[in-house]
Order: sequence, then C-alpha cells, then structure tokens
Amino acid sequence: MKKNRFYLTEKPVAVIFKERGVLMKIFFITVLFSLLIITAPCYATIIKGYDTFHDGISIASAFTIENESILKKLYFQKTIQFDSTLYTILAYDANFKPILTPDTKLTLTINNTDVIELKTAVVSKRLNNYPFDHSTVTLTAIIIPSELIPTIKEASSIELNFHWSDQTFTTCTLPVSMLAEWKKVILLNN
Repeated sequence: MKKNRFYLTEKPVAVIFKERGVLMKIFFITVLFSLLIITAPCYATIIKGYDTFHDGISIASAFTIENESILKKLYFQKTIQFDSTLYTILAYDANFKPILTPDTKLTLTINNTDVIELKTAVVSKRLNNYPFDHSTVTLTAIIIPSELIPTIKEASSIELNFHWSDQTFTTCTLPVSMLAEWKKVILLNN
C-alpha cells in the first residue's frame, strides 16, 4: 500500500495558512514589543560639542527629571579648555529656561555621609562669534571645585539638594545610570 507523502494532516490547506498567519502576527507583535522595550526613551544622554561661552570642548550628561518641582533638566558639564578643565552643574525648567539664580545653593550629599555646599556663580561674557549679534551673555551655573571630582568619580550615591531663593528646595537623588554617566563624563577627554 502506497502512502501519500503530501498529506501529513487532515486539515485543509486554507486552515493551515490561516493558523500560520496568526502565529506570524503573534511572533511579529512579540518582536516589535520587545524592540520597543529595549529602545525605550532614555532620560539621560551624553552630549559632546563646543562651548562658545567657555571656549572649550564640552562633554555633558543631560538628565530629564520627572517630578513636581521646577527642576526638569539637569546637566553635569565638563569643559576642556586650552589650559584647564571646568566642571559645572546647570539646571533648567521644562521650557529650557535657566532656573539657577545668584541666591541658589546646592548641597551635595555623597555616599550618604559627605555633605558639600556649593554656591551659584554668575558669569557674563561678550560673544563676538556671531555675525549680527555681539551681545553679552550671562550664564548662571554651579561650579564644581576640581578637588571634588575624584570624590564624585568614586561615589556610590549622590543626592543634590537645590535651595532656591524663595526658601523652598528640591531634592534629586541621582539614579545609578545617571551617576555612571557623570563618571563617564569625568573620564572622557574629547
């Protein structure tokens, strides 16, 4: 008795293709969902460029903060100048407007023990690099002393307490990923 090799199932061909189509759709949706999870929007990034204000190469860690305070964007910036390296913290609101004022103070708590108070520095500079705009630009930033950089590089946790001029404050504990970016900014040279 001869067996027919082409009939391995009792189901009609249309049903088999329909089942495969459903399986392919499930597979495609699963792969798509996995890719969306893997490439989910990241709230922290490293930005490289040229800082015309400080005349140097800029490497910054940008962090978007989702909280109820005015502080929405936090930058840890390293500027490599010809003869020195400058580390600063910049803070902005949701509209990318600077929120640091001359009265703003920052308290850094490193590894839950070391407490360092930093003050805001206001620097003005006339920029002449634009053809039609020769204006004076003011930058309000918190300058991190170079002696503090090795401590930040070795830190396992950092908490920032911004004390605003209206006597309120905002506390921001750096997530592990953000602290890792700060350390990467310190290590990068260009």
